[in-house]
This record gives sequence, structure tokens and C-alpha cells, in this order.
Amino acid sequence: MKLADADPVEEVLPKLPLLDQVPEILVGRRHEPEVDLHAMVGLQPQVLAWLQQGTAEVGIVGMPTQCSHFKSQHLLSEEFVLVVPCGHTLAQQSIVGLADVSAEPFILFARNDPMHDLFLDACQQVGFEPHVVFESDSQSARLGMVAAGLGISIESRLLTGCSSFHGTVAVELMGTP
Repeated sequence: MKLADADPVEEVLPKLPLLDQVPEILVGRRHEPEVDLHAMVGLQPQVLAWLQQGTAEVGIVGMPTQCSHFKSQHLLSEEFVLVVPCGHTLAQQSIVGLADVSAEPFILFARNDPMHDLFLDACQQVGFEPHVVFESDSQSARLGMVAAGLGISIESRLLTGCSSFHGTVAVELMGTP
């Protein structure tokens, strides 16, 4: 952050539970009144574009990036769980392998989310191509579709733990990205 001058500093935050830390980040401005923080939320491609355009000076993204002109710092690693409707036969399982759900309809991350391709690659590694029935960058939309019984989803354990969605169950998943 620029502490030497009064230029605004843009803090770009993804759609992750890290958002619950926004108040802590913004409270930090009390200690550095010359720093103007402005939080923005976007998917990784948008965050990277903001950084490249100079709209933002700091960005937090959900997946590693291969952009050599950015300095990066690993913050955390996530595990993924399978999210199924409460009445689904898999809801009673304690752990399920990715290959075991190959015949299920999937509700996935949007194509512009790096998790989309990561999940497709993981499915190919265990020998299947998922039948995708819905894609969205909104976790609420994905979980709503799961709760309605339209398919199953793979979600971040961290995200799932922060937003329980009525009508869904998280099941431990082996063989995830």
C-alpha cells in the first residue's frame, strides 16, 4: 500500500469467505488516515484485469495465476466437498470418490472461473466427462439448484462452511482438485 502519499489504494477481494475480513482491512485505515482503501469484488479474470489496468494495486484471487508481472503470495489452500440435496442417496455417505458421481448431473462454477476447468480436468483424470446442467458464478444460485434437486455441485469447504444452504448436505469428497 502507498503510505508515503495520499493516492487511493484499491483492495480487490474475491467472492470468498475472506469477505468477512473486509471490516478488519477497512478498520486498518484508521491507523493510516492518508491511505484510502476501496474494496471491490470480482471473479479472478476481472480482478487480474483491474490489476493490469492499474484500477487496483492489490488483489486477492482464488487460484494461482501464471502472470509473471504480478508478485503473488499464497494465502491458503482449500479442500472441496460434494454438495447434494438432503434427500439424495449420497447425503447419507461420509465420503465419496469423484469417480463414484460420474453419472450425476453437475452444477458447476461459471466457465470464466478457474475452478471450472480445474474440476473438468479432475473428472478427466478419474475417467469421465461430467454432465453439466447449470453453470453460475454465484454460489447461492448453484446451491439453490442443488437444493431444488437439479444436480450436485463441488464447492469449497471454506465457502460451504460459511454459507449453509437449507436443503443441501456437504459430503467429503476424495479425488478433488
